[in-house]
Amino acid sequence: MNKPADIYLDRSRKTLLDLIAQLLQFSEAVIYLEGPAGSGRTTLLELARRNFTQLEDSGDELQVIDDADELNPAELLHRIEHSSNCRFLLSGLPGSSRLLRELLSSNTPALERLSIAPFTRPDAEYFLVNHCPAVPKRHRQAILNRERLYPQQLIQATYLQELSQRGFTHRCSRLSALAAIII
Repeated sequence: MNKPADIYLDRSRKTLLDLIAQLLQFSEAVIYLEGPAGSGRTTLLELARRNFTQLEDSGDELQVIDDADELNPAELLHRIEHSSNCRFLLSGLPGSSRLLRELLSSNTPALERLSIAPFTRPDAEYFLVNHCPAVPKRHRQAILNRERLYPQQLIQATYLQELSQRGFTHRCSRLSALAAIII
């Protein structure tokens, strides 16, 4: 995990982090953070966990479960219902909190679903300029025009752009064609 100073948080992610901190401090709700792969869910969970340990006056323990959608919803619900003095911060793919919400009963805390939005174009451009400075301006524009604006997709596009600049993808396609002929 990068140091917090190395992590770029756009306005929407800063707002989400502040909202998570407020919910952890003033609410008993289970917090479920949803976003596609590469959207920054794990980073936000880690930062929220760090912030919670600084606020830990309540005596509550924080259970952070990344990719909660990969767990059995009934087992997850059982864990939530039978954990005293425990707060839950979960993450999963978009729409994955729906099944857990349907299983909640009256003796479980409410479920607060938060969604990670893509970067706005200015935030994505700032991210590329400051975190991928080797990418020339014309290539940044091409990346911004064709890619979803989530951190992981921007980094992958930057990497692929760099490979194509070096002619690597062209050489790989020749090698693939040669390997197909040989086989």
